[in-house]
Amino acid sequence: MEPHSRSTKSRKSTKFRSISRSLILCNAR
Repeated sequence: MEPHSRSTKSRKSTKFRSISRSLILCNAR
């Protein structure tokens, strides 16, 4: 989603993954 998420990929990966998973599950409902 962010073009400069390459440098903050390992740092935002854990938090972003949790949020993205929650959003996907909510949207799937």
